[in-house]
Amino acid sequence: MSAHAVVIGGGVNGMVAAGLLAREGRTTVLLEARETLGGLAAPLEIAPGCVVPGLLHDTSRFRPWVADALDLAAHGLAWRPAPDRLACEPGGQGLLLPGPDAQAAIGERSDADALAWAEWHGLLGRLGRPLARILDAPAPPLDPQRGDLRALAGMGLSLRRLGRADLTELARLGPMALDDALNDRFETDLLKGAIALPALAHGWAGPLSGGTTAALLMREAVSSASEAAGGPAALATALGSACRAAGVEVRTGARAASITTDKGGRVSGVALGDGEEIAADTVLSALDPRTTFLNLCDPRDLPPSFRQDIEAFRARGTTAAVHLALEAPVSVNGREGIEAACLATSLDEIERAFDAAKHRRLPEAPVLDIRVHGGSVISVLAFFVPHDLDGGWTDEARETLADTVVARLESVAPGLSGRIAARHVLAPPDIESRYGLSGGHVHHGEHSLDQFGPLRPSPLMRAPSTPVPGLFLAGAGAHPGGGLTGVPGALAARAAASAPRVRA
Repeated sequence: MSAHAVVIGGGVNGMVAAGLLAREGRTTVLLEARETLGGLAAPLEIAPGCVVPGLLHDTSRFRPWVADALDLAAHGLAWRPAPDRLACEPGGQGLLLPGPDAQAAIGERSDADALAWAEWHGLLGRLGRPLARILDAPAPPLDPQRGDLRALAGMGLSLRRLGRADLTELARLGPMALDDALNDRFETDLLKGAIALPALAHGWAGPLSGGTTAALLMREAVSSASEAAGGPAALATALGSACRAAGVEVRTGARAASITTDKGGRVSGVALGDGEEIAADTVLSALDPRTTFLNLCDPRDLPPSFRQDIEAFRARGTTAAVHLALEAPVSVNGREGIEAACLATSLDEIERAFDAAKHRRLPEAPVLDIRVHGGSVISVLAFFVPHDLDGGWTDEARETLADTVVARLESVAPGLSGRIAARHVLAPPDIESRYGLSGGHVHHGEHSLDQFGPLRPSPLMRAPSTPVPGLFLAGAGAHPGGGLTGVPGALAARAAASAPRVRA
């Protein structure tokens, strides 16, 4: 068979790319190796009748302009206010952030921090607007002589609107370690840990690592006060519906074996694992860069220096998931009805957890990102859990990890361990094999300064375009990176739709 475009990978970015291309009039085939669409946003059944709505549970960063472009509201997607997040602490009452009473609660611990909290959020709001515009646009060219000068001019104009004081503060904060940036502003350890964790989650960096403040600024720039009603699974369902309505041919259980090229080195289609070939002049891969270029592409189609860059692209996963089905709800820090929480009581605690990953050990006190679904299911993302655990990932190691996470939860939710009806563990290698992610990295690669923007995944390509004519990178390994934003897929679709058609 033949099509104008083939999209490989039916996660959020792959569905965004396929849906937008189809709406541009391109006959589009979407290939997903698993039996269900959604990728990291797909629901998981952790026990009979007990479902977790997606491995990644933060939909607050999905970009409104992407949702509008696909008319997701017409496909049942609704939004609701994102729940406040409880910064938990053993033996205390925690801090509910960023709720309307947050400043007063912070003030009970530190008058200086109450003022600093308001100033910090004001700064994030001012910096976030121009940074969001940059992250929503193609990465600026590294070489102005070969790139689009309009991209650089637009970025400069966005930043110029900040004013001298904020622009100076952005330049100062960007390279800083979060430990320095937050210790400069705040006194309360619990508050600093809660602010830092979202920026460090899933990464290979602790708060003492340089450049981690940039990661926080980039993340906050595209975060909103709303999330998908029904969670990531509802987002995935709406995207799948939008794809089919636009005319996308959705094929699940269809694993791509290779990206084929013609004698001139241009994309000619995709070969499937069962031997079928789909002819197409355009291919978009929403898989991670290492899988796309090292596993699916013929080495002869890639410049040697580019291939070396991809081999060096770092994707050291540090995320594990522990899901718990409860016989009865529990309170957290004495509070009922908590939906979102984190357990990272200080910057030092986060750094110690990261130290364990560096030495290939399980952290004694992993830091946790927690969601409670309907009171009876708890979904926990635990950091920093090494992919290459010393001694390997045995069943015993997985149970040790689960026991450690449960013990941490018990310290802020007494009685929880006695109410667990079932538990489900995904170590980093399990995430790698289940979702096809190199290194088990849920962002397709680390968010370090040398893997941001036009450097992601290689300075030798301007993502989403690749060195293979007709091949575009549509996943989180391209600018602007990971998280359930939909932007990499949208940027790839835009670039592919504007490329000259070869096949009629």
